[in-house]
Amino acid sequence: MLAAAKGYRETTKFLHQYSASIDTKDFNERNPLIHAALTEKVWSFSIFLNKELIIR
Repeated sequence: MLAAAKGYRETTKFLHQYSASIDTKDFNERNPLIHAALTEKVWSFSIFLNKELIIR
């Protein structure tokens, strides 16, 4: 369980950093649909991991 929690924290940290890295004005203006889709996927995966950890 402890290893799962550490893995979850590391993965969530990476996902949030990735989400922040694509959240730039230039990228958002040039590719608004791609930006929205990537951000939604990142947060959906983060929520999925959170639920999986709670279930275990």
